[in-house]
Parts: sequence; structure tokens; C-alpha cells
Amino acid sequence: MAHAAPDIHIDRSPDEVWAVTGDFGALDTWMPGITRCDLDDDGVRAVYMGDVLAAHEKLVERDDAKREIAYSIIDGAMPLESHVGRITVVADGAGSKVTWAVDAKPDEVAEMLGGVYAGALEALKAHLEQ
Repeated sequence: MAHAAPDIHIDRSPDEVWAVTGDFGALDTWMPGITRCDLDDDGVRAVYMGDVLAAHEKLVERDDAKREIAYSIIDGAMPLESHVGRITVVADGAGSKVTWAVDAKPDEVAEMLGGVYAGALEALKAHLEQ
């Protein structure tokens, strides 16, 4: 299983960053290209790009004390054998370090998602530091 873990420093407190990244149903408020995110009672979010359903993702772990959330893409357009994404927020000087790790098969998809997540972290930084 391939692993990628882009990270970024954000000039906001870990609690401020976690308030955004820890909200599993609000990905559309900060991630470019995501136009809608609907969260159901079972912890599954439907992620839309434009009017197209891009994926269903299930929340598999949430730890407020560690400021960590993990989810799995359970169906979507990508050919996945397995997937776990994990967003972690930790203190980094006066700000925060956010890591968006991904373990996925096939390896090419993990590499591609690592690039997508790196871009999303840049957008998160811009969103929070505006």
C-alpha cells in the first residue's frame, strides 16, 4: 500500500485549524473543486464536484484530543482497492502543522491523491490565514 503525507504550517492555533478540518461534513467550505458535501447519520459523506457525485467517504475515526480524523473512500470514480485518509493537526510554534496522510492501493492513486491533498492543504492555509 503506497503512502503519501503532505503537510503544511498554518499561522493559526491548532484549535482554530481543528474547528475546520475536524468538521467532516464541511469539506466544501475550504477544499477547491468540492461544491457540496452531504453528511448522513452513519458518518458517510457524499462529496460533489460540480453537480457530479465524486465519492462516498466514511468517517472511520475521530479523536478530538489528538485533533485527528480518519476516513475511507468507500466508492467513487477512482479505481481503489483500499484507502484511508488521515488529517492531523498539531501545534507548530505559534501556529499549527497539518498533515493529510493517505494509504491507498493502487500505488498510482496514492501518489495522485497525495498531490491533490497537498493542493488542498495550500487552500486550507489560504482560507484560514485570510
